[in-house]
Amino acid sequence: MTEAAATSNNSSAASEAIRFLQEWTQQNILPQVVFANDTLQYSGHKITANTPLAISDSSKSCTYSAASLFLQLLHPGLIQYRNECKKYNVIDPVKATDKAFVVAFFSAAVSADTAEVPVAMVGVPTTITTTTEPPPKKARKEKSHHSSKSSQQPHSKQPKPLVTNEQLFDRLNVVVDKRQPFQQQQQADEEEQRLAQLITKALNADGFAVTPELLQEHGPRTELILQQEIPVGNSASILRAVNPQKDLSRVLELFQEATKGSSSQHHHHKKSSSSKVMTSPTTKPLRTHLMGQKPVILVPKGMTAPLTLVNAHEFLANAKYVPREKIVQQNQHRNPLTTFTRPQEAGRYIEYEIMDNPRKLGTSQAAWDRVVAVIVLGQSWQFKDWLKGYQTPATLFDQVYGFFVSMEGDQLPPEVATWAVHVATLNRDKRGLDQVAYATFWNGLEEFIRVRKPELFM
Repeated sequence: MTEAAATSNNSSAASEAIRFLQEWTQQNILPQVVFANDTLQYSGHKITANTPLAISDSSKSCTYSAASLFLQLLHPGLIQYRNECKKYNVIDPVKATDKAFVVAFFSAAVSADTAEVPVAMVGVPTTITTTTEPPPKKARKEKSHHSSKSSQQPHSKQPKPLVTNEQLFDRLNVVVDKRQPFQQQQQADEEEQRLAQLITKALNADGFAVTPELLQEHGPRTELILQQEIPVGNSASILRAVNPQKDLSRVLELFQEATKGSSSQHHHHKKSSSSKVMTSPTTKPLRTHLMGQKPVILVPKGMTAPLTLVNAHEFLANAKYVPREKIVQQNQHRNPLTTFTRPQEAGRYIEYEIMDNPRKLGTSQAAWDRVVAVIVLGQSWQFKDWLKGYQTPATLFDQVYGFFVSMEGDQLPPEVATWAVHVATLNRDKRGLDQVAYATFWNGLEEFIRVRKPELFM
């Protein structure tokens, strides 16, 4: 078969699939269509689910697979439609901006032939065929013997109408009753789309960009604020200033005076207790093997988790959630990125490493000390073959920062509810949730590193 013939066949199959979807939609038989083995089938007609169908009119055009269009027409609601796409592994769901156009396109007339019979065009499950009898033959003119002409009046039967006026009005009433729920759903979808546009506009970052001119203008004031800033995360961090050389012994003295009083019997012990508190963090032995090392973030293996090695870099480095299948489609021959840098105080940058196979760390405790965060899958068997001390949730989340992320609407696994982990949600369309989950993760992780593993920031 030549390339031109194959193209013609594909075009013919696509046109036929569009016609079937239009007829099924207008005749309200979409719930009776069988979707199995990547095929849509009804009454002997079949459509391959992954067939790309291009639809257009004078003002708009778009292309989606037959399965995506079928599920959109069958389930107009957004959440149910997304769940069905996930169930049938549809990778090109209809965009919210195309939804109204898709529904209107398949609810319109199929062809000019059906326009001759309005009842069939709008969805009455009755096929009406119009037949017209041939025009009656004119009577032959006969001459009489007396040369007188006589003409016979032609006799013809009027075609009997197939549909009476009463039947026509009854069927139109049925059509109107069937279209009212659709119109109500269409109005609800339009309102939902309008709200989505308002939310997107409210979350738009246009006009809030940080430019070099803006940084230069506010540079001195920013530097002054940073010098006076003392980051507070818990009861211990209030004594940790941006400048580690700043003497806070006077703060401790005032604290002791307020809590213990100013009696002479306690005055002798104030300096010794102050010195003990101030020197306890410095006398604690530093884990020098962590200084200058890359902190490690462990992500789940496999394909079921929202964040895996394939799309974790886009989320952790760029604050953007991109579904795994979309990244695989875009970067078919490239390995995923596993390292990225993140700024810290005083213009320093820390390089992080993403890993989904902790066996690469070996059995050395020093190597496992680099692990700062674990994005959990939701079941404890994820940790069963890890290093001793990291195999149970109770001991694991005492040494690392635990984080569980799921898609909006998913149920929280029972085990996760009992773990000391932070929880966040993502959505394929709501970009604002990306920022919230991103901020939740990094605020908690950086505070954990400063308190539990500060050597990684040195």
